[in-house]
Amino acid sequence: ARVFWYHLRKLPFQCGYSNKLRGGIHAHVLWLCLSGVATSSVSPGWEGRQTLEWVLIAISPLAFVAGVAIVWWRIHTMDRFLNRLHAEYEVSLLDNESASEFGDRKRGGGQGRSRNNEASAFMEGAQSVKSTFSAVDRPKSRSAYEAFFDTEWEARRAFSTGGGAYVCCRRLLARRDAEDLPFLNFMVGKAIAEHPDCL
Repeated sequence: ARVFWYHLRKLPFQCGYSNKLRGGIHAHVLWLCLSGVATSSVSPGWEGRQTLEWVLIAISPLAFVAGVAIVWWRIHTMDRFLNRLHAEYEVSLLDNESASEFGDRKRGGGQGRSRNNEASAFMEGAQSVKSTFSAVDRPKSRSAYEAFFDTEWEARRAFSTGGGAYVCCRRLLARRDAEDLPFLNFMVGKAIAEHPDCL
């Protein structure tokens, strides 16, 4: 059971099919272990012992299917979480863009300068993937005072654990989409802010 739980938390393979297959095998082995405990706890002279064994053996394929379904549900839940976090990322981009345009207009730069800045930023990001990770947003760590009196911090956190952040980043990389690199940059910065010990 502990190995199956660890598999659900880590999802060690990049391929979803491999994770589902291994999850089904773990669930099947777990069911066989529980079946062995159930049959060994029954008295050898009990008349229904053989019937119980056959029933447990007949259910074992369903345990494999259940393991695959549980892993599928875990992957599907993670994908929904990534979509929700991506929506938060897009909102933050809109907020930063609005603040930048407001600052340019206030300085007399106008809309043309804002568009030129956006175009140059896009070209710089397209020239090198490395530049995407060179400016990872690393917010300063919270002080002991802030950590003690900020009662809403747990509700605002996107990742409950550092391991969860790591698995989500791996899941995003498994999509192999270069357009997700800025979003990955956002996720890494958020993970560092919420779990500095995961570095």
